[in-house]
Amino acid sequence: MVRLFHESVDLRAALRTLRRFSAPIVVSLGALLALGAMGYRTIEGWSLAESLYMTAITISTVGFSEVHPLSDAGRLFTVVLIFLGLLTVSLIGAHSARILIDNEIRSILGRKKMKKSIAELKGHYVVCGYGRIGGTICAELQEAGIPFVIVEKDEGLVEQAEVAGCRVLKGDATSDAVLKEAGIERAAGVIAVLNSDAHNLFISLAAREMNPTIKIIARGEEPGIESRLLRAGADSVVSPLKLGGRQIAHMLLNNLRSAGPHAVPSPMGLMLQQIRHAEAMQRTVDDLLRESRALLAVAVQRADGRTEMMPSGESLVHPQDILLVCRSAPDAETNQTI
Repeated sequence: MVRLFHESVDLRAALRTLRRFSAPIVVSLGALLALGAMGYRTIEGWSLAESLYMTAITISTVGFSEVHPLSDAGRLFTVVLIFLGLLTVSLIGAHSARILIDNEIRSILGRKKMKKSIAELKGHYVVCGYGRIGGTICAELQEAGIPFVIVEKDEGLVEQAEVAGCRVLKGDATSDAVLKEAGIERAAGVIAVLNSDAHNLFISLAAREMNPTIKIIARGEEPGIESRLLRAGADSVVSPLKLGGRQIAHMLLNNLRSAGPHAVPSPMGLMLQQIRHAEAMQRTVDDLLRESRALLAVAVQRADGRTEMMPSGESLVHPQDILLVCRSAPDAETNQTI
């Protein structure tokens, strides 16, 4: 598995490594405190609180005065306790420093290995974003044996991609320098699936400028963004929400056609319901959704026989049209007339 880290020391990774050794550190300090407290209690006959306090100020070398005058045996025990405390703290400090240094060395070596691996790629795909959609895409590419590089700036997502065994470049996918480092000029395609349509638009522009022959697939969600992405250089624009909505709509519509003109439950606890628009005036889809308290407009069956899938909220529903809506199963009733 290849990895890429920041140019500077990855302190988060170092702290995570340190946490693995927190138990031995706590045990060592606890054992030292217990030894000191029992020693003073046995030698000097002090209370447990006094013995514990004396142990704490001794091993921490803060220089407070003694709780009570010490006997010769107590002074000798104090000297031994001081050296044990210094030794324990020194070992903990040395071990922590070694972890930090080892982590920095691994960062440098991992970065060089990643750069070399990316530099050797040709005809690969650059996946910008490793969220839910990007992760699914990468899993499919990985299963098909297609080489790809992930560009992701979120530390947690970078770690997830590394665990999955992917090549990961940590950085901002909207940066030209980062795209070049990902080998955009030698890539066969770029897949822009960031959460921001503006960022996907920028990536499409930059990728087309740096590699005129590259295949660009971009994610778009906002109304009207599809044409802008295509003008910016994208070859294909995909809206996951629309695709998912169409899939649900077709599934429920098939159920409805096979079961007859009644509300049909789906496996997801939803119901498909017909709303017949019998008024003389035309209404918008949003108006009918609000009145019927439905969740989603699935389709409009026009009076002339046409079916409009996944209508927008501004779409007009004319008299004698039938609106198919999706609503939660407990609230669903038989066909409504509005």
